[in-house]
Order: sequence, then structure tokens, then C-alpha cells
Amino acid sequence: MKKFKYLFEDETEEVFQSNSEKELDLKQLRVILLVFSGLYAVFAVSDWFMAGSYKGMFLFIRFAIVIPIFIVTVILSFKPIFRKINQKLLLLNFLISGLGIASMLIVDPDNTIYYGGMFMIFFSGYLLIKLNYIYTCIGGWIIFVFYFIVFILFNKQINSNFIFSLMFFAGANFIGMIGSYSIEKSKRKNFLSSLIINEYSSELKLKLDDKIKEVNAINFEIVFALAKLAEARDKYTGKHIENVGQYCEIVARYVDEKNFDNIYGSKENYCKIIKVASTLHDIGKVGVNDAILKKNGKLSEFEYGEMKKHSTIGAEILEKIQNQYPSNDFINMGVLITRSHHERYDGLGYPDGLQGKAIPLSARIMALCDTYDALTSKRPYKSAFAHNIAVEIIRNESGRQFDPDIVEIFIRKQELFNEVLANN
Repeated sequence: MKKFKYLFEDETEEVFQSNSEKELDLKQLRVILLVFSGLYAVFAVSDWFMAGSYKGMFLFIRFAIVIPIFIVTVILSFKPIFRKINQKLLLLNFLISGLGIASMLIVDPDNTIYYGGMFMIFFSGYLLIKLNYIYTCIGGWIIFVFYFIVFILFNKQINSNFIFSLMFFAGANFIGMIGSYSIEKSKRKNFLSSLIINEYSSELKLKLDDKIKEVNAINFEIVFALAKLAEARDKYTGKHIENVGQYCEIVARYVDEKNFDNIYGSKENYCKIIKVASTLHDIGKVGVNDAILKKNGKLSEFEYGEMKKHSTIGAEILEKIQNQYPSNDFINMGVLITRSHHERYDGLGYPDGLQGKAIPLSARIMALCDTYDALTSKRPYKSAFAHNIAVEIIRNESGRQFDPDIVEIFIRKQELFNEVLANN
């Protein structure tokens, strides 16, 4: 058997057997056993005319022993344990039905063709239910030996019918063994092929995961380098972009999954992307005049107009990178955030006057997080507001400046914002 198992290790053999149990087609098995029961019952009509004085014995074998075994096996097939013991139960079925037919042939040797034909039908049937090779051999040769010994003991002679039947049983066994061997050989080959494919797929997945991590690391470095450009122009930007990244991740974590754009994959992936992409929101400030960017005081109307251009400048910078790296999710989301994080839910924002859900989700999240950090941070022209005051200001802007759904998440999870603020 070791050679037949293709030198499976014990662990591999255990997995193979477990896999075979899971793949067992119980519905097909039940149908075959019920068909066997029907055939065994139908053949009883012939017994009535052919078995003579033994017909009572034949009917007893059929209806009191063999058919009940089939029915009990069908009933047991609905139990969870059946998958583990199915081969042993099927061997028992095979033995009982085969020994029953052999007994009929022993006491009525003149009907060799009829009862031998029955045995061939049932032997072939056990190939259909894929009885394991080892059990086919055990069952077939037990029936053969039983027939050989009991025929001689019962009939006290060896005649042509006995020789013919013996050859028939031996032939049926060899055919059954070859068929069962071929079926199990095919199953084992397919199993080994699946193991190789799974192993190759696992290795490929590991290599792919490593490549994805490598690409993501490169993408992150690109984004980080770009964010540093804005930080270099404005000393307040560095801590700001770090804070809003954490705030955006917090909000994204609690947004209803149905609202996510599926191009970013899972919610977990979306949260990772927005945490990084949000750092690009002020990249456009590299195009704003230093005198305006670093002014210690309120901006004039003209200066404010120039400052507002940072959203479109930033988007244009990122779009050029996007054209070169269209699969970079950080840049793709960064374009949306950078252009639209100053849009208002009521449509009075800039640069495009978008309203409501027309504003990208990432930009709606960013709008609130950007405002919270601006309110709670000290600037040359203002003092930092306390957390609770910032919360009230944002609450009052729900439905006007901010998406009500985003505000609702912010209010529920404000303690997480406060923890980030406390660590500054």
C-alpha cells in the first residue's frame, strides 16, 4: 500500500483522507444504495420461480438482511459521523450483499448465469460509489474464499458449475480491483496536483505580497516627499498634516461600508490610503506667495483669493504624477482630497461649488478633520480652541459646511480626536 499511496507521508495521507470525506457526494451515494435495494427486491420475483425449495431462504436473505443493511446505511448517511466511517459501512454493505448472492449460488448452482450476473451488477455498483481499493480487495476476496469453501462443504463435490463460478468470481474480483485501483489512482494524482498548485499559488501569493509591500513603500515615500514640500514652505504644516492623517483614519474607520468607493477595495485598505493621501491636501501651498503664506494676520480679500488657489494648484501637481502612475491609490485619492477639501456640503465652497454627496467622500472627511485641527491649533493670528469648543463649532456646521453623517461619526468618536490632540 505504501507504493500505491505514491509514498504519501502520514500527514499528507491524513489530509487526503480528510479531503475525500469532505468531497463525498452523499446524495449520489443514497441514490445508488436505494437503487441497489430496488434491484435486490425486484430479483426476488425470479427467486419465486427459480429457487424451488430454497426460495424462503432467498427471500429471507434479500428482505431480512441485505435490503435492511442498505436502508440503514442510507439513514446513517444523514449523520455527521458517516463521512468518517463511510468506507467501512460500504464494505459491510458490499460483503453482506455479495455473500448473500454467493449463498444463493452455492445452494442453487444450476442458476450460475443468473446469480453470477447479479453479483457482477452489484460488484460494478460498488465501483460507482468509489469503494477504496483496499476495501474492494478485502471484500471481493472474502466473498471468493467464502464461496470456494462453503460450496465444497455444502455440495460435497467439484463440478463444472463450480469451476465456471469460481472463474467468474475471480474474474469479477480482478476487474473490480483494476477499476477501483484506477479510480483511486486518479483521485490521488488529482490530489497531489492540487497540493502542487496550492503550494505554487501560496509561493506566488507571498511573492506578490512582497511586491505589493515594496510598491506601497515606494508610493508612501513619494507621498511623504511631496508632503514635505508643503511643510518646507509653512512651519505649521508639518504637525498639521500628521494630525489630519490620524483624524481621517479615525472617521473612515466608522463610515458605513456601503458608502465606500469599491475601487479602493476593503474598508481597511481605504483607511490606510486616506491616512497617507490626506497628507497631500496642502501640497498646493508650494505655489502660494511667501508673503501671503507666512502673513501674521488676517488676509485681505485679494490675498484670500490667492490662498484659495492652493487647492487647484495642488490638484494639478498631483494630476501630473497621476498621469505617470495611474495605479497609485495614494495619488488618486490625493487628487480628490487636494482639490475638494474646501468644498462645503451646502455648495458654497471652492473651487468647484460641489454640493452634498457630489463631493468625494475622502474630501468630505478631510474637510471636517482639517477644520478640527485648525481650530485646536495655535496660529499667529489666533489662539488654540479647546476640544469641546471645536466640537460645538463643528456640530453647528452640520449640513452646512460639513456632511451630517461625517459630523455624527465625529461626535460619537470625539474622544479619539481628543486623544490625538492631547499627544501633540
